Amino acid sequence: MKKHLLIAAIAALSLFVINSIFQDSSSRNIKKYSGKVLNIEEGGIKDAVFKIGNSKNTFYINRGFEASNAVELKTLIGKTVTIYYSDCWTILDPFNNGSKNIEKLAVNNAVIFNTN
Repeated sequence: MKKHLLIAAIAALSLFVINSIFQDSSSRNIKKYSGKVLNIEEGGIKDAVFKIGNSKNTFYINRGFEASNAVELKTLIGKTVTIYYSDCWTILDPFNNGSKNIEKLAVNNAVIFNTN
C-alpha cells in the first residue's frame, strides 16, 4: 500500500514539473478581456494585481511595481482597460479560476504595458 502511494506521489510531482517548467511559451493561448479596473494591489514580490469588473479571475503584471510606480498604476482605477492574458491550464489551477498573467494592457487603444 505504501509503495503504491509513493508511486502516485512521484507521478503527481513529475506531472507538476513537466507542466510548470517545460511549458512552451510560444504556444500560449492569448485571450482578451475588457473591463473597468476596480482595484490594483501589490501581490507576490512587487506584482501588480488587478481586479477587473465582474471577472472571477484576477490579472497580474509580474514585478509590475518594479517597472512602474504605484501612483502611475493607481491612475488606472476606474478606467476601462483591455487585457491580453495567457490562458493556459496548470496543475496548480485545474479549474482555471486563478490569477492570469497579463501579456499586454491597453487603455483607449494605447498600449501601456507589453511583455514583448
